[in-house]
Amino acid sequence: MATPSLNRSFDASLFDLQRSFSSTDTNTTGSSAKENRPDSETQAPDVKNVTTAKLYEQWSTTYDTDGNVLQAVDDIQSRESIPAIIRSVQSSAQERSDPLCVLDFGCGTGRTTQKLLHSPDWHQAVEIHGWDGSAHMLDSARSKCASTPRPDASSTKHIRSINFLAVDLSNIGSLPAEQLGKVDLLVSTLVLEHMSLDEFWAHIAVLLRPGGIGLMSNMHADMGSGSVAGFVEQESGKRLIGKSYLYSAEQTADGARKAGLEIWDVKEVAADEGMIERGEIGERGGKWVGRKMWYGMKFRKPL
Repeated sequence: MATPSLNRSFDASLFDLQRSFSSTDTNTTGSSAKENRPDSETQAPDVKNVTTAKLYEQWSTTYDTDGNVLQAVDDIQSRESIPAIIRSVQSSAQERSDPLCVLDFGCGTGRTTQKLLHSPDWHQAVEIHGWDGSAHMLDSARSKCASTPRPDASSTKHIRSINFLAVDLSNIGSLPAEQLGKVDLLVSTLVLEHMSLDEFWAHIAVLLRPGGIGLMSNMHADMGSGSVAGFVEQESGKRLIGKSYLYSAEQTADGARKAGLEIWDVKEVAADEGMIERGEIGERGGKWVGRKMWYGMKFRKPL
C-alpha cells in the first residue's frame, strides 16, 4: 500500500495533518497492517496522539453532532443492510424458542444499536448487547436508546432486554465468558480501523455460535489515505488522534476467511454528487466525491 499523503483541508472528525504521512508496517499476530498515523519526528505541534480509549472518551460529547461524513455514509448503507441481516438471522433460527443474542461490537454512542432496537423487522424474541471500551460513549448509548421516541410500539415488542457493557475489545481475555460461542448476530460498524485484523476476526469467530452471522463496515483505505479519525480538543486546541489502521476490503475478507468465517455481499461505496444534493453527507463531503469512502461485508461462522 502506498504511503499516504495528507495535504488536504481540515475536516471535523476526519482530518488531514497538513504534512507528509508515514505509514508504519506492523506485524500484528501474523498479519501486516498499515498504521495510519504521523511520524513522531514530523508531526505538527497541534496534533496529539492518544490511545483509542482516551480519544473516544473525550470525543463522546460531540461524536454524534460534529458532521462526520463517514458515519453519514454508514447510516445510508445501514438502511438496507440492517433489515437484511435481521431477516437473515431469523430465517436461520426459525426453530429457536429462546431469544436470539444480538451484539453490537464496538457500539460507541449506540448509533447502530438504536437501529437494531427499533427495527420493525424483528418477529422473534431478541436480547441486544452493546459493548464498547469507552464508558462515556456507553453513557451516550444508554441515554440514546432509552430516550429516542419509538415510531411504532410494535417495533420493540420482541426486544426482551438491552444491555450495555464496558469491554476492552482489543483483549480477547476480556470478552465476557458467558457470551463466547453464543452470539447469533454480531454487528460491528466503523470499528476495525482501530484494531489489528487478526484480533478483530479472532474475537468475532470466538463470539459467534456455529451458524451465527454478522455485518461489519469500515473506513475504506482510499479514504484513510487522505484522512484520520480525530477531533479538536476544546481546552488545548490540539487535534487528537488515536491508533488507526488501513485495510482494503480484500484484506479484510481474507482475514475473516483465515479466522474460519465465510464472507458474502462485499460492497465498496464512493461518495457521489447525489449524496450532497440530497443532504445526506453535507457540503463538506464534496472533497470525497468519486473516492471510495466505505466498505462493508456480511459473514457467517460455519456449522
